[in-house]
Order: sequence, then structure tokens, then C-alpha cells
Amino acid sequence: TSIMRETFGSDFGMFGYYVYNNTTIGLRIAGMGLLAMVGSMFALGYQGVVLGAMEGYVHYAGNTERFYTFVAGHSAFELIGIVICGTAGMKLGQAVLKPGQESRGAALATAGRRALPIVYGGALLIILAAFFEGFWSAGPASSQTKYTVGIVNAVLLTLYLTFCGRSGEESDAA
Repeated sequence: TSIMRETFGSDFGMFGYYVYNNTTIGLRIAGMGLLAMVGSMFALGYQGVVLGAMEGYVHYAGNTERFYTFVAGHSAFELIGIVICGTAGMKLGQAVLKPGQESRGAALATAGRRALPIVYGGALLIILAAFFEGFWSAGPASSQTKYTVGIVNAVLLTLYLTFCGRSGEESDAA
């Protein structure tokens, strides 16, 4: 690790840590959906409680500006990526609960094939968040610049998720 920090700097090391930690959380949330959807719901709720507790502590400690400027740039990608992973887990859990005419194994295999692109998308957003978190969030940019980047990221992500994949024809994947 020290060779990586000397060669690439501590930002690269933090980027690697954030990729590992946050992607692991997203994949765990997706996988926990196999527990009849309850696992994903619990994991998403747990993450919400943890993040809320952290934010509450920061407010209590009075260091809000440093916290918000750190999370502004990457929070949209990270939070939406985690929720998307949870959605994939819910698809898996739904196959366990309601396999329909297929066996549970066949329904789970079908749901897994449909959920995998969703997991990829969630993981990609989490990796993008890690890039911002590692190389931008702790950087020297002004608070105004960091807030602006965060707002732009959130708007662009919202527009992308709202309009991507729309072709005018109804999809049968719903």
C-alpha cells in the first residue's frame, strides 16, 4: 500500500478503498435480496440509519461545512447506486417468493439474468462515486464549487435515469 501511495498519492489509495468498501456494500445489499426481499430491505434501512446517525453526529459536533462539501460531489452517484443494487436484490427476492409457473431455481435464474444489468449499473454508479470521493471530495476546491459540482451531478444523473433507454415503444421487460 505504501508503494501505491508514494507512486500514485493518497487520493489513489482512498479511491481504491472507496471502490472496495462501497461496492461491497452495494453487492451485499443486492445479494441479501435472496432472503425473500427482506434482506435487501433491512440492508437499505440499516444504511439509512447509519448515514443518518453520521450526519446527526456531524451536526452535533458542529462541523457541517466540511461534511457537506465532502459529500456534495459524490452523494447522488453513491446513494442512487446503493438503491439500484437494492432494487436488483428485490428482483431476486421476488423470484424466491413468487416463482410463478417455474420452479424456484428456474425463476431465480431468470431473475438473476434480469437483475445482473441492474447490479452492473448500480456498481458502476458506486465506482463513479468512489472516483469523485477519492480524487475530488477532499480536494482544495471552494465550497461553492463543490456544491455546484454536486448539484450538476445530481441533475445529470436524474436526467439520465429519467430518459435513458426510452425509444417510444413500450418494453416487454416490465
